[in-house]
Amino acid sequence: VKSLLLDLQVVLYTLRVKNSEHLLFGNLLHIVMCSDWHSLPVKLSENILEAINALGFKESLPVQQCVIPLLLSSKDVAAEAITGSGKTLAFVVPVSEILMQRKRPWQTYEIGALILSPTCELAIQIYEVVLHFIKFINKNEYNFSALVFTGSGRSSGPTTKFHDFNKFKENGSVILVSTPGRLTDLILTGTVVNFGLGNMANPIIRGLRSVEILILDEADRLLEMGFESQINTILSFLALNNEEQDYFPQLKRLELKTL
Repeated sequence: VKSLLLDLQVVLYTLRVKNSEHLLFGNLLHIVMCSDWHSLPVKLSENILEAINALGFKESLPVQQCVIPLLLSSKDVAAEAITGSGKTLAFVVPVSEILMQRKRPWQTYEIGALILSPTCELAIQIYEVVLHFIKFINKNEYNFSALVFTGSGRSSGPTTKFHDFNKFKENGSVILVSTPGRLTDLILTGTVVNFGLGNMANPIIRGLRSVEILILDEADRLLEMGFESQINTILSFLALNNEEQDYFPQLKRLELKTL
């Protein structure tokens, strides 16, 4: 079994329940049969299926077949899988579905899903996939938005902390993709900008209170690159309902390596 544990490349946690699953996918991945998306034990929305089809993925891969139903069944999931196994869709698809299930519209400063990635390049790659799905989601009278905070910018070049902060302040973001360092900087920057008004005057901190889904992409690299302190800072701003009060605070006190 140890030979299959090549790397821990994605850890997914929903903040709504206590149940959890730990899934391993390794070198035997290629011999597992792919499956049609309609054969999943959970029903996906038509606009999500359209988005998947537009990407050219006719069949779901093993990590997707296991993770998507678990997350859509309100499970906390940690998944280990090799590069190229389809992990990004394994969390972007259920994240999209869960956020669409909300009965009331997402408000400007409410962040529904937070995706943390160790590098600018990976964060931007995830962001591009998220944007693709949002294009199809918004066909059905939704008004989802997404932002990526990395400091490297995109084709337009690097962005400053104040540029990123003001971008969120103007438009908000239902799905936020970021590197831990950049998001921590923005939390502190926004607090300084609104000095004297308290933390909740920072729209990013307010947004973090609404997070329902947290995704740590390539968790091993997040730890290796020394982001544990920043991640714990970010976790401290996530809100919980009463049902979870006896669970998640303990999780926050643990070293992330125990995850």
